[in-house]
Amino acid sequence: MAKAQILLVLVPLLSLLPFNLALTQDFCVADLNSSDTPAGYPCKPKASVTANDFHYSGLAAAGPSGYPFNTSTTFAFVDQFLP
Repeated sequence: MAKAQILLVLVPLLSLLPFNLALTQDFCVADLNSSDTPAGYPCKPKASVTANDFHYSGLAAAGPSGYPFNTSTTFAFVDQFLP
């Protein structure tokens, strides 16, 4: 009985560990001045990130809307975000 109680306490506590580790990096802005690798671009240092890094002018243009729900999708790839 005591082993079951310990297990009931231990399992939920251990399940919280991955969530805490996931919060260590809030965001990653690609450093487009460096070379592209198979894993993608490396992250910029947080001190050099500006508001312009989160701007994409292609979102201002309206795309064709989908028929059933009147929605549209705009694709943006990392190479379209110019430094």
